Formats: sequence, structure tokens, C-alpha cells
Amino acid sequence: MPFEGEPKIPDFGEPLAIDPEIKQVHNRSRPINPISAIRPSAAGCEGLLHRPHTGDNIAEVCRYGSCKLTERCMNCTAVDEMSKMKTTTLIFFFFHFLTVSLADPSMQKQHHPCKNLILYFHDVIYNGQNAANATAAIVGAPQWGNLTILADKFHFGDVVVFDDPITLDNNFHSVPVGRAQGMYIYDSKNTYTAWLGFTFVLNNAQHKGTINFIGADPTLTKRRDISIVGGTGDFFMHRGVATLMTDSYEGDVYFRLRVDIKFYECW
Repeated sequence: MPFEGEPKIPDFGEPLAIDPEIKQVHNRSRPINPISAIRPSAAGCEGLLHRPHTGDNIAEVCRYGSCKLTERCMNCTAVDEMSKMKTTTLIFFFFHFLTVSLADPSMQKQHHPCKNLILYFHDVIYNGQNAANATAAIVGAPQWGNLTILADKFHFGDVVVFDDPITLDNNFHSVPVGRAQGMYIYDSKNTYTAWLGFTFVLNNAQHKGTINFIGADPTLTKRRDISIVGGTGDFFMHRGVATLMTDSYEGDVYFRLRVDIKFYECW
């Protein structure tokens, strides 16, 4: 039994293991106290957080200081939770703004054409009797067809190559400003539709260059869009959409197309 008044020596139990990676935050030249490094008091942790450090912020103190090894340092936990809360709040507002932007049409990018042209081209198919005026010829036909009359069954299987005049208005006798050169293939057995692939070759005072078109042409539809995939000259690397409208036709021999050209990429 110890004598009364004699100081009591606390029993620390088994020797405590010291983490070799523990860093001295305040003074690296001062030796580390194993007991205070492993089990600091709450007051010690609070002082550690609020004491100024050169080159160390609170997050670094919490990561490398003695607060790392104890649950008593509530300030370190509070700082960490506050940081997580701020990050979560920022992420929430970011996605909220993104959702509103996508849902509101007024905030979405509006596409406007950078250049617009309206041209007409006239197609006269060779029928065996109009060689002088014909601008197109049937070069492929199914077994039940021939090369002077478009086949029945929605002209399915007919392949037509054309070199048509392009005009600024819908008058067949107007001075041409270029040529529409390419082909169309009737590719449906159920309705009148064709696949188009052709080029506008323009060579006049206003425009010099080529425009390339490709796409499906459901001829019974009033307005049909096909793709503009490129060009040269005044239309170098131009891309956009061309809207086709049948302006006039005479049986299976002649038709005139109105082509409303809208470029959305202009170099």
C-alpha cells in the first residue's frame, strides 16, 4: 500500500506501439512524446488545430498530426465533414443547373444557316425520241423493264444518270448557272422513292465551285431533306441540309426540283 500523500504512478499497461510515420507538426527537431502522440487530450487537439503553422493547413494537420490516431479530436472530424458537405453541395448545384439548361429550349444553342441558296434543276429522261433535249438516261433496269421507259412497280431497280441544267428560277429556258450531275436509284418496291447522289457544279459570276448532295428522296412527300456533305471553291468544306420540292413534272419524262440550300458550316 502506498503511503498517504505519495504520488500515484499511473498504470499504462503494455508498452504502446509507436507509428514510425508519425510526423512532428510544430517542431520537427523536438523529440516525439509517445504518449501524447498516440493519445493526446481533447484540449491538445484543439490547440493543434488552432495553432498557426507555416506551410500546413488544417487538412494537413488533421492528416499528419496527432489527431490522426485518436477519436478525441472532434475538430478534425468536423473539418472533414464540412469539406465533404461543401463538395456535395457544389456537385448538387452543378447538376441542377445542367438539368435546367438542357430542359429550357431558350438556353440551348440555336442553329442558324450561315449561307442560303435557292436553285432549280430540270431533268428530262431519254425516252427513245427526245435525244436532242434529254438530260438524263436510264442506265440500269430490272428484267421486266427497259432503258427507255421507267419500269412499273414504283420504278424499282431503275438507275438513272443525269446532267441537268441549273437555273436561278423555274424557267426551263433561263440561262443555266451550272450543271447538276449525278445519279438516282429507285430503291423501293412499296412506294415512289429514290436514293440521290449528285453534285452541283456552279460556274457563274456569283458562285464558282461545287456542292455535294446525298440522301433519300421520298418523291410523294412535299418537302424532303437531304444532306450536303461538302464542297469546293466558294463552298469549300461547306456542310448543311438541302430541302427538295417537286416544282413541276410531266409524266415520267420531265420533272423540275426546287432546291433550298442551307449551309450550317461555312469556311
